Amino acid sequence: MKFYLGTTSKLKLSAVEEVLKNYVADYEILAFNSPSGVPITPWNEEIIKGARNRAENLRKKFLDNDGVYVGLESGLVERFGSVYEETWCVIIFREKEFSAYSSGLRLPSEIVEKIRQGIPHSDIMDEISRKFNSSPKDTWGLYTKFKLTRKCEIKEAFRNALVMMLTCEQASII
Repeated sequence: MKFYLGTTSKLKLSAVEEVLKNYVADYEILAFNSPSGVPITPWNEEIIKGARNRAENLRKKFLDNDGVYVGLESGLVERFGSVYEETWCVIIFREKEFSAYSSGLRLPSEIVEKIRQGIPHSDIMDEISRKFNSSPKDTWGLYTKFKLTRKCEIKEAFRNALVMMLTCEQASII
Protein backbone atom coordinates (compact mmCIF):
# COMPACT_ATOMS: atom_id res chain seq x y z
CA MET A 1 0.00 0.00 0.00
CA LYS A 2 1.45 3.38 -1.01
CA PHE A 3 1.03 6.25 1.43
CA TYR A 4 1.58 9.70 -0.03
CA LEU A 5 2.44 11.95 2.90
CA GLY A 6 1.92 15.70 2.46
CA THR A 7 5.06 16.76 4.32
CA THR A 8 8.79 16.12 4.34
CA SER A 9 9.03 16.68 8.10
CA LYS A 10 11.21 13.96 9.62
CA LEU A 11 9.10 14.04 12.78
CA LYS A 12 5.83 13.47 10.90
CA LEU A 13 7.40 10.83 8.67
CA SER A 14 8.70 8.96 11.71
CA ALA A 15 5.33 9.22 13.48
CA VAL A 16 3.44 7.88 10.44
CA GLU A 17 5.90 5.01 10.04
CA GLU A 18 5.60 4.02 13.70
CA VAL A 19 1.82 3.83 13.37
CA LEU A 20 1.88 1.94 10.07
CA LYS A 21 4.13 -0.76 11.57
CA ASN A 22 1.27 -1.62 13.93
CA TYR A 23 -1.58 -1.64 11.41
CA VAL A 24 -0.39 -2.32 7.86
CA ALA A 25 1.76 -5.31 6.85
CA ASP A 26 3.10 -4.00 3.54
CA TYR A 27 3.47 -0.26 2.98
CA GLU A 28 5.61 2.36 1.31
CA ILE A 29 5.71 6.01 2.40
CA LEU A 30 6.38 8.69 -0.20
CA ALA A 31 6.85 12.10 1.41
CA PHE A 32 6.30 15.34 -0.50
CA ASN A 33 6.00 18.96 0.47
CA SER A 34 2.31 19.73 -0.04
CA PRO A 35 1.02 23.22 0.77
CA SER A 36 -1.63 23.57 3.45
CA GLY A 37 -2.99 26.91 2.28
CA VAL A 38 -3.59 28.01 5.88
CA PRO A 39 -1.71 30.40 8.22
CA ILE A 40 1.41 29.24 10.09
CA THR A 41 -0.75 28.76 13.19
CA PRO A 42 -4.17 27.68 11.96
CA TRP A 43 -7.19 28.18 14.21
CA ASN A 44 -10.34 26.09 14.53
CA GLU A 45 -11.65 24.97 11.10
CA GLU A 46 -8.42 26.09 9.41
CA ILE A 47 -6.71 23.05 10.93
CA ILE A 48 -8.80 20.43 9.12
CA LYS A 49 -8.79 22.63 6.01
CA GLY A 50 -4.97 22.57 6.00
CA ALA A 51 -4.85 18.79 6.43
CA ARG A 52 -7.46 18.33 3.68
CA ASN A 53 -5.57 20.67 1.33
CA ARG A 54 -2.33 18.71 1.82
CA ALA A 55 -4.03 15.38 1.05
CA GLU A 56 -6.06 16.74 -1.86
CA ASN A 57 -3.03 18.41 -3.48
CA LEU A 58 -1.23 15.06 -3.46
CA ARG A 59 -4.25 13.22 -4.87
CA LYS A 60 -4.47 15.67 -7.77
CA LYS A 61 -0.73 15.42 -8.43
CA PHE A 62 -0.31 11.65 -8.40
CA LEU A 63 -3.70 10.24 -9.49
CA ASP A 64 -2.93 6.82 -8.02
CA ASN A 65 -6.31 5.06 -7.60
CA ASP A 66 -4.90 2.77 -4.92
CA GLY A 67 -2.83 5.46 -3.23
CA VAL A 68 -3.52 6.65 0.29
CA TYR A 69 -3.14 10.43 0.51
CA VAL A 70 -2.33 11.78 3.97
CA GLY A 71 -2.51 15.37 5.20
CA LEU A 72 -1.53 16.37 8.73
CA GLU A 73 -1.95 19.81 10.27
CA SER A 74 -1.49 21.08 13.81
CA GLY A 75 -3.12 24.18 15.19
CA LEU A 76 -5.11 25.84 17.93
CA VAL A 77 -8.79 25.35 18.65
CA GLU A 78 -11.02 27.21 21.07
CA ARG A 79 -13.47 25.07 23.02
CA PHE A 80 -15.34 25.52 26.25
CA GLY A 81 -13.59 28.81 27.01
CA SER A 82 -10.08 27.38 26.63
CA VAL A 83 -7.55 27.08 23.81
CA TYR A 84 -6.13 23.67 22.92
CA GLU A 85 -3.49 22.48 20.49
CA GLU A 86 -4.39 19.45 18.41
CA THR A 87 -3.47 17.78 15.14
CA TRP A 88 -5.90 16.84 12.41
CA CYS A 89 -5.33 14.11 9.85
CA VAL A 90 -7.20 13.74 6.59
CA ILE A 91 -6.77 10.58 4.55
CA ILE A 92 -8.16 10.34 1.05
CA PHE A 93 -8.44 6.77 -0.20
CA ARG A 94 -10.44 5.62 -3.21
CA GLU A 95 -12.26 8.96 -3.42
CA LYS A 96 -13.39 8.76 0.22
CA GLU A 97 -12.23 10.99 3.03
CA PHE A 98 -11.37 9.80 6.52
CA SER A 99 -10.61 12.48 9.08
CA ALA A 100 -9.71 12.38 12.73
CA TYR A 101 -7.86 14.43 15.29
CA SER A 102 -5.65 14.01 18.32
CA SER A 103 -6.59 14.77 21.85
CA GLY A 104 -6.17 18.42 22.65
CA LEU A 105 -3.61 19.80 25.03
CA ARG A 106 -4.85 22.91 26.85
CA LEU A 107 -2.54 25.88 26.46
CA PRO A 108 -1.37 27.57 29.64
CA SER A 109 -3.38 30.71 30.39
CA GLU A 110 -0.29 32.94 30.17
CA ILE A 111 0.31 31.73 26.58
CA VAL A 112 -3.32 32.39 25.62
CA GLU A 113 -3.10 35.86 27.17
CA LYS A 114 -0.06 36.68 25.01
CA ILE A 115 -1.84 35.38 21.89
CA ARG A 116 -4.86 37.56 22.69
CA GLN A 117 -2.47 40.54 22.98
CA GLY A 118 -1.51 39.90 19.35
CA ILE A 119 1.76 38.04 19.82
CA PRO A 120 1.96 35.18 17.29
CA HIS A 121 2.00 31.71 18.84
CA SER A 122 5.13 30.85 16.83
CA ASP A 123 6.99 33.83 18.36
CA ILE A 124 5.96 32.76 21.86
CA MET A 125 7.17 29.21 21.20
CA ASP A 126 10.48 30.49 19.79
CA GLU A 127 11.07 32.39 23.03
CA ILE A 128 10.16 29.44 25.27
CA SER A 129 12.22 26.97 23.22
CA ARG A 130 15.37 29.08 23.67
CA LYS A 131 15.01 28.68 27.44
CA PHE A 132 14.85 24.89 27.12
CA ASN A 133 17.25 24.58 24.15
CA SER A 134 14.55 22.70 22.26
CA SER A 135 12.63 22.86 18.99
CA PRO A 136 9.92 25.55 19.02
CA LYS A 137 7.73 23.16 17.04
CA ASP A 138 7.53 20.66 19.91
CA THR A 139 4.80 22.60 21.63
CA TRP A 140 3.45 19.60 23.50
CA GLY A 141 6.94 18.88 24.81
CA LEU A 142 7.44 22.46 25.94
CA TYR A 143 3.99 22.66 27.57
CA THR A 144 4.43 19.37 29.48
CA LYS A 145 8.15 19.54 30.30
CA PHE A 146 8.58 16.74 27.71
CA LYS A 147 6.33 14.21 29.43
CA LEU A 148 4.38 14.29 26.13
CA THR A 149 5.74 15.33 22.76
CA ARG A 150 4.35 16.57 19.48
CA LYS A 151 5.10 13.15 18.01
CA CYS A 152 2.43 11.50 20.18
CA GLU A 153 -0.09 14.11 18.99
CA ILE A 154 0.74 13.40 15.33
CA LYS A 155 0.66 9.63 15.83
CA GLU A 156 -2.71 9.81 17.55
CA ALA A 157 -4.36 11.83 14.77
CA PHE A 158 -2.91 9.63 12.02
CA ARG A 159 -3.78 6.42 13.87
CA ASN A 160 -7.37 7.52 14.37
CA ALA A 161 -7.89 8.35 10.68
CA LEU A 162 -6.03 5.23 9.52
CA VAL A 163 -8.11 2.91 11.68
CA MET A 164 -11.29 4.47 10.29
CA MET A 165 -10.02 3.89 6.75
CA LEU A 166 -8.94 0.31 7.41
CA THR A 167 -12.07 -0.59 9.34
CA CYS A 168 -14.40 0.78 6.68
CA GLU A 169 -12.40 -0.80 3.87
CA GLN A 170 -12.19 -4.24 5.50
CA ALA A 171 -15.83 -4.28 6.56
CA SER A 172 -16.94 -3.16 3.10
CA ILE A 173 -19.30 -0.63 4.61
CA ILE A 174 -18.19 2.10 2.27
